[in-house]
Amino acid sequence: MLGSMTSPACPDNDGWYHLDGDIGNSAVASVQAVGVIPKLSITKIGLVTVRHVTRLAALQSVRQLWLWCNVTRRAMRHVIRLPGLTELDVLCIRGPGSLAYFDQATTLRSFRCYSMSESDLICVSQCQTVEEIGAQDSELTHRALAAMLSLPRLRTLDVEATQFDDAMAKRLARSKTISSLDLGATNVSGTGLRALLKMQQLRSLDLWATKVSEDDLPLLCDLPHLEYLSLGNADDCHPLDPKRVVSVLLKLPSLKRVWLDGIPVASEEQAALEAKIESVRITE
Repeated sequence: MLGSMTSPACPDNDGWYHLDGDIGNSAVASVQAVGVIPKLSITKIGLVTVRHVTRLAALQSVRQLWLWCNVTRRAMRHVIRLPGLTELDVLCIRGPGSLAYFDQATTLRSFRCYSMSESDLICVSQCQTVEEIGAQDSELTHRALAAMLSLPRLRTLDVEATQFDDAMAKRLARSKTISSLDLGATNVSGTGLRALLKMQQLRSLDLWATKVSEDDLPLLCDLPHLEYLSLGNADDCHPLDPKRVVSVLLKLPSLKRVWLDGIPVASEEQAALEAKIESVRITE
């Protein structure tokens, strides 16, 4: 029996077990000997195929899987059916075919992957238990967005570097469940932000490198539960004035954490932020 004579693998200091560069029988057997695996990381493999992942079927249970590799769509059909899986991170999905079986992933709560196609996003949206979707740099369309917004438990949505725009913001604003929203590097502007004010439940909002200007920022005062905000300048967007940004931040009633990237905040303005806000991160 696979793994019957193999010593269990040991986790790192953060509780992760690793199959880095190797999903061979002996490596899988060492992890299998652990039993229920809380965290498993698989990296340093150029392309994960069906041949690789079928070996993982011997594992009793994997709760959190970090698959920081390119994975074929056919291989993903096996990955998504790993028993006990609650959190799945994938670098990129490649190759022909289509995703499947997300409707059978009844324990999955969080799924994050870069550069998904429209059909990938729609398939992921068949998972009725998912509460978090990370879809950075993906083919976000109105059809894909509607599919994701149909999910009854969706709380966190990350669509950074997609084609998200003001029209999509108006559709998204109907959500009564999403409380964490990442719109960094998208086409949303002040018009879209006004629509999002309907989401009074928002607690976390990333507007880094968008078309939202400092004239639009006072709108954020109408989000009473906003605890985290990310803002920033980028080469292809209108620069935000540091003094006006700080002025607004100091007025947000519930703000606890802020990340300002590429906004040259003066030392006295930074001190004012740090005196009022629990966590202030400023990067260039």
